[in-house]
Amino acid sequence: MNPNIDAEWRFVRSQELNLLSGSFYSFEFPAERGYDYIFNLSHELNGVYAAISVFDMQDQKISTITINESNTSADLNFDVKSSGTYKVVIGVTDPTAQKGNSLPSHLNLIRRVKI
Repeated sequence: MNPNIDAEWRFVRSQELNLLSGSFYSFEFPAERGYDYIFNLSHELNGVYAAISVFDMQDQKISTITINESNTSADLNFDVKSSGTYKVVIGVTDPTAQKGNSLPSHLNLIRRVKI
């Protein structure tokens, strides 16, 4: 999915996060059938490893993406089979692999009508 093509993308959620290395973050969000979604996670530190996964409420994985040390952002594209509540889980670790280091990040969730 390319956010620059055709249908208009709209923000669902946008937030600055102060993630801690070695931690997992989870939150729920509403999603509707018939839409394409993109979760974007970005940060300004080199060498950060991160994973973003989306699950339905029965803990069935919908989609996953990882950020390796050479990237400072990742786009997780997904759609849902039915309207309802879903959850995203984000895990991060910094280059030193020490727990508790602060990793300033930005998270966006956007969507568009499926084309």
